[in-house]
Amino acid sequence: MPYAEIDINIWNIQTRGWIFTGCNLCDMIKQKGRHGMVELRKARAGEEKAIAALWGQVFGDDGAFLAEFYRLCVPYDQMLVLAEDSVVRSILCAPEMTMRLPNEKALKCGYMYALATDPEARNQGFGREMMRYGEAHLKNEGADCAILVPAEPSLFRFFDSLDYVPAFSHLRREVPGDQVVPERGADPATPGEYNSLRRHWLKGRCYADYGDDLVEFQRYLSQGTGGALYRLDLPGGAGCAAVELDGETAMVKELLCAPVDLDRALAQVAARHPAGRYILRLPAWDKGFGGQVLWGAVRWLYDRPSPWWPAGQDAYLGLAFD
Repeated sequence: MPYAEIDINIWNIQTRGWIFTGCNLCDMIKQKGRHGMVELRKARAGEEKAIAALWGQVFGDDGAFLAEFYRLCVPYDQMLVLAEDSVVRSILCAPEMTMRLPNEKALKCGYMYALATDPEARNQGFGREMMRYGEAHLKNEGADCAILVPAEPSLFRFFDSLDYVPAFSHLRREVPGDQVVPERGADPATPGEYNSLRRHWLKGRCYADYGDDLVEFQRYLSQGTGGALYRLDLPGGAGCAAVELDGETAMVKELLCAPVDLDRALAQVAARHPAGRYILRLPAWDKGFGGQVLWGAVRWLYDRPSPWWPAGQDAYLGLAFD
């Protein structure tokens, strides 16, 4: 049976080769043939360097990045690991967030993030096992669903095999820098200010609602590239933008405002960040303002979607820490 269907109050139940040695899904072990003992559990004291080394090897981030990630997104002791004979081989984490539905009903979900496997231990199914364990962990925490963003479009097929259904998209619009006339009006926003504006523009839609700590982490990511979070002074009401820089490109990873104000919003971003080109991510329901990009997928932990979940793939994720 799938991990998410296991009665976690029963001790020492053997399922799919795994033996549960505790009632909180934090200790799962199995003999894996010639590979010896494999454990799925939360990170332990003393594994910090091994986890940091694997994270850095796969994603290229340093210790300062991880310190902020642990502070704002997922505490170290909530990291999930697969250990083979006590050696960390795979990691995964699932920052908590809320899915808001059009009726404002809130669903608890986890964002499956930073799945990484030691290159020397790949092609053994460890990533698949980590995903299932992560889902069991989320269900144990009372989550309704798990969501994710594949690292590349070709991985949608892999996640389809794990019952993830494409559900999130956005519009992508690219604008050459010489077509933008800068206009003053963008001011740096605190995470709380940004989140308030974000929720204003997304109310009544199906969207991922981030806590202020997660928005602060996006500010950290933006500032690390020379960008920032902004409040935009616009005729149709104050908007917001999350900007990251990459060479001559300014990536506006989220831009929320009245559709009629999009050009002025970009002009205000340009006044802060002159660039050779601008790449904008916009909600998918603003049809006609860019090409639609399939972005993320959802897996329902109770085998059915909420009746308020919209049809199609127009749910909005926005910030994804990609």
